[in-house]
Amino acid sequence: MLVATHNGRTFRIEPDLPEVGFYLLVFEGGRCVEDHLQDDVDMCMRFAERRFGVPRAAWADEKE
Repeated sequence: MLVATHNGRTFRIEPDLPEVGFYLLVFEGGRCVEDHLQDDVDMCMRFAERRFGVPRAAWADEKE
């Protein structure tokens, strides 16, 4: 799972079933306010950059 913070929001990329894709989840104040299903991680990152301005360098592996 990947996570990024940008402009007061937290963004996470999580896998769904392999045949479905990956979710870009958008959190504000600890609550998920948007989710966007994409085909793969790269598409999630590009979508986050276009729609929310999240730079690719902001993404990191989430520490458990």
